[in-house]
Amino acid sequence: MSLFKDTFMFNAQSKAMKMVRLYVFLFCTALYGQVNNNLIDNDSFENFTTCPNNLGEYYYANFWTIKPTPNSTVDFFNSCTTNSSITIPTNNYGWQSPKTGSNYMGLYVYSNNFTVREYLEQQLVIPLKSGKSYCISYYVSLAEVSRWAISNLGVCFTSNILQNTQPFPPNDLYLTPSIENPQIIQDTLNWIKLGGVYNASGNENFITIGNFRNDNNTNLSQIKPLLSPTLAANIAYYYIDDISVVEINPAKAYPTKTITTCANTTFTLGTDSTFDATYQWQPTTGLSCTNCPNPVLIITSPKKYYLTKQQCSATTKDSVYIQIYTPTLTANAGTYKNICQNDTIKLGVNDTTAFTSYVWQPTMGLNCFNCPQPLANPFTTTTYTLNKTECSFNTSDTVTVHVETCEVIIPDIFTPNNDNVNDEWKIILPNDFKLKTVAVYNRWGTLIYNIDDSVLNTENTKIRVARWDGRTTSGLGCSDGVYFYVLHYTDKAGELQKKKGNLTLIR
Repeated sequence: MSLFKDTFMFNAQSKAMKMVRLYVFLFCTALYGQVNNNLIDNDSFENFTTCPNNLGEYYYANFWTIKPTPNSTVDFFNSCTTNSSITIPTNNYGWQSPKTGSNYMGLYVYSNNFTVREYLEQQLVIPLKSGKSYCISYYVSLAEVSRWAISNLGVCFTSNILQNTQPFPPNDLYLTPSIENPQIIQDTLNWIKLGGVYNASGNENFITIGNFRNDNNTNLSQIKPLLSPTLAANIAYYYIDDISVVEINPAKAYPTKTITTCANTTFTLGTDSTFDATYQWQPTTGLSCTNCPNPVLIITSPKKYYLTKQQCSATTKDSVYIQIYTPTLTANAGTYKNICQNDTIKLGVNDTTAFTSYVWQPTMGLNCFNCPQPLANPFTTTTYTLNKTECSFNTSDTVTVHVETCEVIIPDIFTPNNDNVNDEWKIILPNDFKLKTVAVYNRWGTLIYNIDDSVLNTENTKIRVARWDGRTTSGLGCSDGVYFYVLHYTDKAGELQKKKGNLTLIR
């Protein structure tokens, strides 16, 4: 809505102060930017489909296309336009630089001549959650053309779109706002932050900003006389920028109440980086910063750190205790091991912590070289070395894995001719195996020889040997030929096994 075609010129000092404030803000934003969890899309009107050319073209700003009332033709002030009515910083209503970025909006909230209200409305990024509190903020500056200032700027949250489509007055939005500003805003030089804390009922999906009171209930202040020497309008008109709706998250110093770690390590504290919130950490010892959301801590001693978070008018606190881990266990590779070829055995002990690392050497025959208990399957007897690091404490240990021949050895030919070479058929079993029976049959199936564990000969401590010299049980020599044997034994697991096959006797 346009009431004026002439622009306003203001003194150089006022402009200089605003420009300095703008540059300082932009510098600080670039240097100390935080994560923006804003539920408002295009909160400072920087994204638009078309550069506006006339007053009332608010709908060119992305996500701000809703028209709550027929009279709500909000003005979109943009640095891209060539129309002096809506340029920045000088325009039809005064002089103001954007709070951030290059653009802002302007709206009528009161007129002494006739009833007029303009509103900004948008669908939120996501609906508000039941039981959650939200920090609402937006910045306004009274346009210099205004003769009136008001205190009733407010925000209304609704589940459905808020519109009054009546073609004739009263067609404004008169209702109780969710948040309302109690103080008259008459500052034309600075951007004034408004807002507060809103406790959501749940599923509020739209936000509307404006004056929700009728003329009789609007709290006014006349800041310019009716016969003002400067050009003034009988209205209250405000620029608006940087609208924010952010969920209030309580302070959280760390996901857990205690951190246990090694000395001289670093940890990042905090769990969030909320837009428009302030943080304070105590004590300051070891922290990379004390007023940032996520300081890096160099841990040197046990200590408790406290976080105070201020978001809107909500102050929350939390703490975390830093506990230093002291290494107490030395490397333990395990005890001396005996295994059979092709068998696997577990080394080491299960003494792992979050601060322990392991390196085994050599790596041959191991399924992993950097775990606490690797599985070893060496081909030959091997001594393994474990190097264990716990925090900065290093220890080592060794273990030898002795590899034995554990197969049951059964020859298929022997020559009992008394030449001292291969004169016996000799079955060799590992020491942890147990022979049950050995039976030898001739080609007609007649049992000619039988031995059991009672006649087992122990040649050393590792293996067992069963022999047959080619004679029958009664002592008679057997003739040349092919014989058949059946062997029963238990393995090292105690399970009964059976082997059978042919045996050739040659004298």
